[in-house]
Amino acid sequence: GDIMYRYNKKNRELAKRYSKVKLAIGIFNGIFVPLIFLVFLLISGLNTNIVNIVSRFGILSIPVYAFIFMTLLVTVQFPVRFYSSFAYEHKYKLSAHTLRSWFVDYFKSLLLGFMFFIALFSGLFAIIGLSYWWIYATIAYLFLVLAMSYIFPIIILPFFYKIEPYKNAEHKKSLLSMTKSMGLNEIKNVVIIKESEKSKKPNAVFMGIGKTKTIGLFDTLIHNFPKPEIESVIWHELGHYVGRDNIRHVIIDTIKMMFILFVVDNVFRAYSIPLTVMSFPLIMLSFLLLELLTMPITNTYTRYLEKHADLFSLRLTKNISAHVSTEMRLADMHLSEERVHPLIEFFFYTHPTTAKRIAYAREYWKKGKKKMN
Repeated sequence: GDIMYRYNKKNRELAKRYSKVKLAIGIFNGIFVPLIFLVFLLISGLNTNIVNIVSRFGILSIPVYAFIFMTLLVTVQFPVRFYSSFAYEHKYKLSAHTLRSWFVDYFKSLLLGFMFFIALFSGLFAIIGLSYWWIYATIAYLFLVLAMSYIFPIIILPFFYKIEPYKNAEHKKSLLSMTKSMGLNEIKNVVIIKESEKSKKPNAVFMGIGKTKTIGLFDTLIHNFPKPEIESVIWHELGHYVGRDNIRHVIIDTIKMMFILFVVDNVFRAYSIPLTVMSFPLIMLSFLLLELLTMPITNTYTRYLEKHADLFSLRLTKNISAHVSTEMRLADMHLSEERVHPLIEFFFYTHPTTAKRIAYAREYWKKGKKKMN
């Protein structure tokens, strides 16, 4: 069939610059800055000073340490974070934020970040002295992730976004009847997420567990894509849902967490370093390095799940031209590159590159056509 959308040459040029810098900034602020910060805490004696200061807070010394640690870290990360998510996004006309609305969102995310970090930190140091603490910590982590998934559509998302019921009754009905026909009777709700107030980037999500299951459509998707392409995106998300990919993510995440905690416990014991607040920067350093080690493995698995969600969508819509068109339009709207170096993809990409996604789909389509003939 005929493809509705083709790459915009200007956007392809912009994408090359935009995405390379965006990735470099992410690696710098997400990996190098924390590494340098943690090493500095240890070498400079600053960590010892903080521990001495908080020791007079008695029972509150642990949460107070967590608060100071987090404050220092977000302060160090702030300049690059501001540049990356405000200035740089505006430079490429991808952001719809005003300075004020950006700061409102930033402080909301800080508020949540502090709450979680202080709770996790205090919980961790309450059990870290026990034998097999890493097993208890993993179990607690699993429950936390499940609780987060449950409250996400009803508490966290509305904290950041304006959310409206989906007004297009006809489309909503056809979506829900489609999910019902697959035996997914628990999905009752379709909402519009007002992304357009923050950015130009389109998306759709299936979120929540149990009673909070919801289909979320970004208004940026609904307003900028023709109906067959909207369907293509929605069924991709449905593919994740039918494949229980969210559960798979939770499981792989929990296994990874257990592995990291287990290694930390053993390494610290082997070198008889006490697991105390005093050695927390060292714990975080080990964490960060193990996280980097496991990242390519989890990303490879995630790319595999994404590929299968694509093929699921194609099987349902039976519309290869809409599928290819969607990929191109998404790449242009997100300014993502069609191809990157295989090593970059292997380490850092959670989705296959656009070129690969189109190639997989076309190959799958050809095979299917042969079978039908």
